Amino acid sequence: MKEVDPIVLSLTLAFSTSIILFFLGNIIAYWIYFSKGLLSIFLRILANLPLVLPPTVMGFYFLLLFSPNSVVGGILGEIGLTMVFSFQGLILASVIFGIPFMVNPLISSMESMPSSFVELGMVARRSRPFIFRKLLFPHLSEGLVAGFMMSFAHTLGEFGLILMIGGNIPGQTRVASIEIYNRVLAMDYSQANQLSLIMVLISIFTLGIVFYWFKSKRPKVVW
Repeated sequence: MKEVDPIVLSLTLAFSTSIILFFLGNIIAYWIYFSKGLLSIFLRILANLPLVLPPTVMGFYFLLLFSPNSVVGGILGEIGLTMVFSFQGLILASVIFGIPFMVNPLISSMESMPSSFVELGMVARRSRPFIFRKLLFPHLSEGLVAGFMMSFAHTLGEFGLILMIGGNIPGQTRVASIEIYNRVLAMDYSQANQLSLIMVLISIFTLGIVFYWFKSKRPKVVW
């Protein structure tokens, strides 16, 4: 079986993670936005924990939870699912770690809308899912694009979490950031430089899409 290129593996991981977060992020943003009081604060704390937790902490608890010797890991093993040192495990961990990068832009977009959007739905006795789907979601394009691209870029550049959960398995979990690390350890600076330049170009292209899209959405000012 041909070994998968680390760059391709990185792009596949980043794209898969961003697609899942595109849908999951809307569900989480919905619950945060419509929650009140302490529940809202608690949900915001949970959603933003990955921003302040070291990747090694999350990786440690991920390994404990999904280890073959744990209850959860054992149950998953019975149905043929392995989360530790596997690509599907990297996707799951990257999704959890990327939640704030998708959810926060959506929450910001929703909170910047006039309160009349929600009030109109409430007066009409519409359900919260209806208000979100019909009144809020059509105006979330900026938050969705920003969240998707930032989730993509963040996953693309992740190192510590991937190394701890996925290890260093060629063709399976050895993404570009891990391969660059390997090349540096082997003192193969030429190959490390080539891979790093490719990642820099991909990152510039990703950010360029975001900034160009936002610029194109701004009202044009005629002087």
